[in-house]
Amino acid sequence: MESFFKFRERGTDLRTEVIAGIATFMTMAYIIFVNPGILSAAGVPFAGAATATALGAALMCICMGLITNRPFALASGMGLNAVVTFSVIGFQQANVPWQVGMSVIFIEGLIILILVLTGLREAVMNAIPLDLKRAIGVGIGLFITTIGLNQGGIIRPAPITLVSLGDFTQPYVWVSLIGLGAILVFMALCASRATSSGAFSLPPLRLSYSASPGYRTPWLRHWTSRPSSHRSSRSKAVWLSPRCSLLCSLWLSSPSCSPTSSTRWAPS
Repeated sequence: MESFFKFRERGTDLRTEVIAGIATFMTMAYIIFVNPGILSAAGVPFAGAATATALGAALMCICMGLITNRPFALASGMGLNAVVTFSVIGFQQANVPWQVGMSVIFIEGLIILILVLTGLREAVMNAIPLDLKRAIGVGIGLFITTIGLNQGGIIRPAPITLVSLGDFTQPYVWVSLIGLGAILVFMALCASRATSSGAFSLPPLRLSYSASPGYRTPWLRHWTSRPSSHRSSRSKAVWLSPRCSLLCSLWLSSPSCSPTSSTRWAPS
């Protein structure tokens, strides 16, 4: 593995690359749920879209690592999915059936492949001004940020102002705020581990309040309806999970665990 991936030549090692891979996955795993969630608004089956998103990302990431030996993560692009959902197919297939919309995407992929093989894509990209390229990245970033804030309950749609503050009396909103605050704190301490450390702190916290008395999510109802002996074990797990999460977050944020170059693992 050392000779195949040329770790020493690139100034890295297996441990660093594994940690960087975990951080990258935690950063971009949202696409597994967000992409099918957007496409389902146009009538695309959620399960099929989620499977295709996960398999496509896995296959492309494996090919990128084994064929090109580049530490880049590839997945479905945000922005284009909204165009397909609301412009091409239309909300709940208002314009065309979703199968027609997906066939358009397939044909577009073939056209892009031809442009890449002929070198025309590079010529087109070079013709785009640098400021416009940066603006496209900023626009996609704001789009993803809006989705994240909405899903976290920090903002919500409004009829007149389009966006308003969410309901801060809901526990899941505070979970989102705590996670965002944790990422900002870890960024100040150790930027290369900020996102993964903040992400590791969220699931156990979400489990803690979900399993608390008076709140039951559907996926916990079967578990919590078991005999008391099972519930006592569950209580111990809920008590331990935030503490284990904190230890994992602190371990990931320590300087000794930082990759040699955090920018190498920016998701595409």
